[in-house]
Amino acid sequence: MIWAKLKGVEIYKLTAYTPWINGALERAGRTIYDKARAVKIKYNIPDYLFPFVINSVVKVENLMPLQYRANKSSYEILFESLNMSK
Repeated sequence: MIWAKLKGVEIYKLTAYTPWINGALERAGRTIYDKARAVKIKYNIPDYLFPFVINSVVKVENLMPLQYRANKSSYEILFESLNMSK
């Protein structure tokens, strides 16, 4: 926890078995899982490769523009905040 404070990360302790408290994260996880499962079924990917499918879906999602952020991708927002944009 000390490391997190030094890095500026806030840690919230939540009550166990209450997914509605962090609903946005639960929905994001569900969306990623559903998309990965669809890719796995569509391309007949074996079960043991499922973690790689999830990783690929997350990478693609990070490259897609976000509607609520002026149509910028997560990477564009990060690079702008670090003053690394063109």
